Amino acid sequence: MNGKAGIFFSIVFGLISFCLGLYFIKSFVFLSIIFFIATVIAIILGFKEFKIHDDIKNFDLTLVPEEIQIKKSRSLILTNILNYSIFVVICIFIVIIASTREIENIYLFSLIPIGFGAVMSYKIFSDFKNMKTVVITLNSEGIRIKNKALMQWKDISYEKIASKYLRHPESKHDRQHEINYLLFYYKNNKKQILIDHLEIDDYQLSQYLKVFRNRHENKTIDFHKF
Repeated sequence: MNGKAGIFFSIVFGLISFCLGLYFIKSFVFLSIIFFIATVIAIILGFKEFKIHDDIKNFDLTLVPEEIQIKKSRSLILTNILNYSIFVVICIFIVIIASTREIENIYLFSLIPIGFGAVMSYKIFSDFKNMKTVVITLNSEGIRIKNKALMQWKDISYEKIASKYLRHPESKHDRQHEINYLLFYYKNNKKQILIDHLEIDDYQLSQYLKVFRNRHENKTIDFHKF
């Protein structure tokens, strides 16, 4: 879901979650917290859709810097963190309820939610670390994937943004999921990098590829003149 439809859905979902959070705030605090977390998720996703729509509309090729570092999407990471937080809240709630009731082997019973909550907490910590991870670096010299060696433009060909449409074999519905990725050949070896989880849309990335390819070619022409 993209564009105005995605923004509208996020607003409606956020308002419903916020209202439900207020409704349960006195009678069921933990459920209220979950709805408030869902509200924050809706705000983040709505802002992401707005930002993508605004960036495409105001994209200016003349303002592209000497180097672009593309990281994992912060909005996606924050959404995952908030989703994990919901499970942590549920685990805490289960442990609190279990401790107030006479349940045999209470410690053994509590191990499951505590263990699951610990796993979710670890995922939250890992996602916070991933916010700083640079996945793709683009400049006039070439393309770098994470911390690997720079692949120079002279060895790169047929770079483009491609899409695949996947359908789950067990699905009863004829729905296909679109996956976008950066495709290019480096020394005749095919390279594919998924970009749906990155903090950039496919249009912007395709334009950056053209800009840095042109800068490399212009630099090469100027070098041969001298």
